[in-house]
Amino acid sequence: MRVVRAAFPRLNDWLNDLPDPRVQEMCLYSAAHLWWQVLATYLCRKGSRNGFDQQRQSGQAPWNLGALCGQPPEDPRFGGQPAVTCSDNAAHHASRVDPERVARLPVLLFRELLQRRLFDSARLLDRWYVLIADGSVKEKCRRGFEQGGKSGQDGARYRYVLQVSVAGPAGTLFPLMHEEMDVVNPETEKQDCELNCFQRLSQRLKREFPKLPICLVADALYCCQSIVATCQLFDWKYIVTLKEGWNMFFAPRPRPPKTTTP
Repeated sequence: MRVVRAAFPRLNDWLNDLPDPRVQEMCLYSAAHLWWQVLATYLCRKGSRNGFDQQRQSGQAPWNLGALCGQPPEDPRFGGQPAVTCSDNAAHHASRVDPERVARLPVLLFRELLQRRLFDSARLLDRWYVLIADGSVKEKCRRGFEQGGKSGQDGARYRYVLQVSVAGPAGTLFPLMHEEMDVVNPETEKQDCELNCFQRLSQRLKREFPKLPICLVADALYCCQSIVATCQLFDWKYIVTLKEGWNMFFAPRPRPPKTTTP
């Protein structure tokens, strides 16, 4: 609790400021309590929501969660006996909140850490903040899923997301922004791709941090003219890794002809 209060003193205010469609007079738990329940489900690593729910009322868990979310046992809604809400209630609440509003929280947290100069020791050449872009599978959907995504060999659908993270000190990595890649163009009926996704994300990143000195780190997929042009336009540095044995034209290097000695 002391670490959270020292690093992010306004975190509970941000959580309570998220849209809350509930009738407040009938609510037992604050909005921050519900969001902290979601965070605790992941942090406890119980493997499932049911695994967390089975132990959510045990020990000092209700008192600890109340201290984190700013809703202490003395809250008159608890009647002197604090409790932790169930995962179904937290998931239902989260499903009614605009994901874009929630996605702004990592940006706000990053700004706080910037002001505290946490990333100074991780800056490249003491100037450039290292941002790593990479796409990954967000979830594997059920067979026959038709709302975007790509098909695998087993016929299931995969939903992808492009994530930009900030390299921190001591090898740490801080997620900053993400962009969905399962968008389908209804006119061309073509799937979205990671490069187009990065163009959208780069525009958002530039609007959020117009003067931040950035060095983009990415894999060989980003070694193309459009990505280089975007980095030059935004005055970003870039480091693109290529696999050994591949030249700038993405073709294998020709092997020297075999020679025979007389």
